[in-house]
Amino acid sequence: MIDDLVVRNEALAAKHEEQQHMIDALQDEGADTVEANEKLGFAVDAREYLQCAEILFDLGLCKVRVISNNPDKLKALQDAGLQIVERIPIEVPAEEPAAHYLKTKKEKMGHLIGS
Repeated sequence: MIDDLVVRNEALAAKHEEQQHMIDALQDEGADTVEANEKLGFAVDAREYLQCAEILFDLGLCKVRVISNNPDKLKALQDAGLQIVERIPIEVPAEEPAAHYLKTKKEKMGHLIGS
């Protein structure tokens, strides 16, 4: 059974690596991260946070401080029943290409990023 899980995990990792190569290729052609995912039929952000909340509950936590600029992450954790007592923003100076990536996150995904 463990061998089956390892094989499935390796197959899933290979699939994700292939998808990331396709996203990278579109970005090399000028698409931003949102456009690349949409062109390939992928969710703009496919991450799920329920398991994160479950782990925190298992550790006895129900109130958390979250280091994130992602409002969807905050909402998902709150919807799972966690109380967010503080959001700590991530603010770092960014140069290209990271500056373009962060601008896309802010403008297209609503990330809570300063100027």
